[in-house]
Amino acid sequence: MKYLYTKKLIIFLVETDMAIINRLRADQIQRIIRNSKNYAAIKNKKITTIDPVLKIGKNLYPTLTEREIMDLSQTALRIILGETMAPTYQTTLFSHI
Repeated sequence: MKYLYTKKLIIFLVETDMAIINRLRADQIQRIIRNSKNYAAIKNKKITTIDPVLKIGKNLYPTLTEREIMDLSQTALRIILGETMAPTYQTTLFSHI
């Protein structure tokens, strides 16, 4: 009986740690996206390649390895390119349907 609870406890601790890591990674990606968009808006440019996103990632997280920064930057670029250009607000025409 003791071993059954130990296994459940270990699984719970691993899931909790993974949730913390995933939340940290999501926060890092959001920060890279936000700063990349601000940089592009200031320079009046459009983000189409990974170079500006990678540059922002290196400036924000200088202690991460090249592989980690590349992974975060690739994910951020996919999110940036996947966003639609349509406004997020709802027009009055469709709000009454």
